[in-house]
Amino acid sequence: MKSKFRKHHRREHQEEAELQITSLADILIIVLVFLLKSYSAGLEAVADVSLPEGLNLPVSQVGGQDKDGLRIEILQSGIQVQGEPAAGLEAFRFPEADLNSDLTDNGTSINLTKYLTERRSHYPEGTKVWIVGDRRAPYATIQTVLASASISGFQDFRLAVVKDE
Repeated sequence: MKSKFRKHHRREHQEEAELQITSLADILIIVLVFLLKSYSAGLEAVADVSLPEGLNLPVSQVGGQDKDGLRIEILQSGIQVQGEPAAGLEAFRFPEADLNSDLTDNGTSINLTKYLTERRSHYPEGTKVWIVGDRRAPYATIQTVLASASISGFQDFRLAVVKDE
């Protein structure tokens, strides 16, 4: 009896297993349809955003830098305004002694605010301020530059970015 079982067991293993392509193709088509449907539903959700009344989103534009604008550069060792040193940085960060500790003026650089305030009269109202920063510059430094320029009376800010081709 054991020998019959062994012979029968060997025959089963000797047969080649066949791959059922038809059922595999059916499953792949169903998955493909599901992914396409969920992707297109995601696009519709983004395109049909209803905004609350009174909320206006900013518009992004791609363009060159104005020649009349004020250029503030954030470098690893310091801030330059129109190519002139305005404030020092240590590894893209403002030194603690340069940060304003006044509660009404928190988040600004004393030296940069002073520099920009002294030169504010040289620029007409509505002058665009271009912030050109190294990609390694932390957001806190960019925020401090924006706050300092805002306190100094500038209001129209542009962030320069590299266009990915």
